[in-house]
Amino acid sequence: MRLLADENFPLKTFHIFKDNGYDIEHIRFIKPSSPDTYVMEYAISQNQIILTFDSDFGTLVFQKGYKPLGIVFYRLTAFDAFEPFKIFTDIINNDFLLEHNFTVIEKEGIRQRPII
Repeated sequence: MRLLADENFPLKTFHIFKDNGYDIEHIRFIKPSSPDTYVMEYAISQNQIILTFDSDFGTLVFQKGYKPLGIVFYRLTAFDAFEPFKIFTDIINNDFLLEHNFTVIEKEGIRQRPII
């Protein structure tokens, strides 16, 4: 599974993913201050799942018609650097399918909507 961290994805959390063996890139190291459309197009071209805290990606998928491999949208406000990683590994271990889904992670739970 290849991942792409959006600009607003915390660097400390990105490094936790990297240190735990995930194939992940951060857009800050590819093209800093990129618009969301660039991030989306890059992820599509590289067959990556986007990790983001930005709700605008929902608009790009469900209103503009972009078809990324998948998006994990964290709707968390107060968290430590390890929490997004822990939640991610928990959903992977509980057989959530991230490919072809827009996954929303909130304190209250996880919901998914197919990207079709």
